Amino acid sequence: MIRLRQPVSSQALLALWDPVSNSLTNLTSIARVVFQQGVGVLARSGDHSKVLAAANDSTGELAVFDAVGNVVAVPRTLGVGLIQKASSNQDGTRFAVTFASNGSTQFLILDAALNQVGFYTPSNVYDVTFSRDGKYLYISETSSSGSFVSVLDGHTAQPRGRVSDAMIQGVHTEIEDADETQLLFGLSNRGVSFVDAATPMTLSSPGPILAAAPSLQRAEGPNSGGTAITLTGLNSSSSLRMKLGTQLASNLSVPVPTQIQANSPASVSNGPVNVTALFDDGWLVLAPDAFSYGPQILQILPNAGATAGGDSVQIYGYGFGGDATKITVKIGAANATVTKIESVTDIAPSLGLDVSYPFPLERFTIQSSAGSPGKADVVVTSPAGSTTSAKSFQYLQSVQSYSKPGFFRFVLYDQKRQRIYLTNIDHVDAFDLQSNSFALQFAPPGGPPPDAGLRGLALTPDGSQLIVADFGAQSVYLIDPVNGTGTTVPVGGVPGFTNSGPARVAATSAQTVFVGLSGEGSSGGTCSTCSAQLNLAVSPPTIQPAPQPEVTSLTGAPLVRSDATGNHIFCFVRFGPGRAPRCLGCRLSKSICNFGCECLRF
Repeated sequence: MIRLRQPVSSQALLALWDPVSNSLTNLTSIARVVFQQGVGVLARSGDHSKVLAAANDSTGELAVFDAVGNVVAVPRTLGVGLIQKASSNQDGTRFAVTFASNGSTQFLILDAALNQVGFYTPSNVYDVTFSRDGKYLYISETSSSGSFVSVLDGHTAQPRGRVSDAMIQGVHTEIEDADETQLLFGLSNRGVSFVDAATPMTLSSPGPILAAAPSLQRAEGPNSGGTAITLTGLNSSSSLRMKLGTQLASNLSVPVPTQIQANSPASVSNGPVNVTALFDDGWLVLAPDAFSYGPQILQILPNAGATAGGDSVQIYGYGFGGDATKITVKIGAANATVTKIESVTDIAPSLGLDVSYPFPLERFTIQSSAGSPGKADVVVTSPAGSTTSAKSFQYLQSVQSYSKPGFFRFVLYDQKRQRIYLTNIDHVDAFDLQSNSFALQFAPPGGPPPDAGLRGLALTPDGSQLIVADFGAQSVYLIDPVNGTGTTVPVGGVPGFTNSGPARVAATSAQTVFVGLSGEGSSGGTCSTCSAQLNLAVSPPTIQPAPQPEVTSLTGAPLVRSDATGNHIFCFVRFGPGRAPRCLGCRLSKSICNFGCECLRF
């Protein structure tokens, strides 16, 4: 069964896909009372034999389908309210749902016939999943005490205890699955979390909290160990263990509840390690990559320059330290000049990193030394050690610069015409690769509006139209790249945001364009209508919201991009501050064009 988007509605359908015939059957008519506003949350049993489908409205309706699309548990309502989360045990004999009604959230366990057999009053629920054997139910929650996973009886919802969540910089774990040992797997703050739920207990209140990155000082040291470190935060108790990677720290002390002091253990390997504080009362805090044994290079930008040297180059990584005079850098055999070093606090605004960013990223700037054409090693040496990034900087045989004043935002390559399109504030510049010149300029149809702010752009698969997003004017332009004529399609913005509009576009082979809208200036930080679809098959083209059951908490514009044929659309989204990005791939095919796009979640 799949959630199927429609070309003429923002509601999603529940459909049964037959992979043999590559055909789809719309299941709406089988349970109309459930699907009045489309399909809501879904939960599949572990043996793939049953699917729980909930209404996408406040009717509280749900039903259970078997593997061939038959209703095996007749539609039933839980009352007036919205079913927000759902999970199933291995064989579909128990279902768990969170039900929001009258300003409160209830957690219910239902049997195979959708009768209520268990009840639990949660705090703020984020995710829920059953254990492999169905004996336990795990709920990711947050409260004033902290972030934790509640362990319930999988049949009655009776509490068994809690375990600390590996919350990182205020971002909880989104539980996805569990293994036979009660180890939970989930998406976390820009990564994956593993939570051991085998020994639930009563957690004290309040739990410990880490300070914003860099929460550890010093953040680097030699492999021999012995570096004095201080982990800062709140509510730290004195009975604990601290680990750097897998090794226990020594000389541990808690002089005040806001500081944990220790000495780093020795390590046989170089690079960053997680720092974890494990408290005897059950809580834990984790600072990812907080300590680095020696420096580590993550990225060199730009990674090419002139043989004469003198180019400004920025090197990102860990373990550089805070003193630029104590860092030496070699490109090939020659020393580069280090001009400054910056911590994550300094560079976060320029990189667009929010307060949830958990890594102690560092950046230092150098002036490249002279070298011979070709690739060269980059060697960084700090008081904590040395590291080499092999063949990571290239000296160019020659460099040709073509300048043009402007504030360029996005770049697009036109292979057919051998051009590069660049969005400027109120127009698109085209650089001709054959004449090596800025030969053309495309203005919005009718001339640039006073509030223009051009951003993303794309070509239709046949190259006949250049699609341009105008965030400032809240429009999308369809421009003929041959004669410059075109059409303006008003798109509008995102409700609840001070500034909003289209930011990215992706054209398909089905005469549609996916539009990613961006919202800025909202205190909420989330956007539930940030994906839209433009229909080019009608005149004038029309715009409508795209169904977004999988991206209801995305922040900012989804990064939409099509392949060269336009048969595949990829949408990368982030689920709230710090949430790990997810990829949604949409495959377009003639057999399902009446329904629109079959969205496969990776």
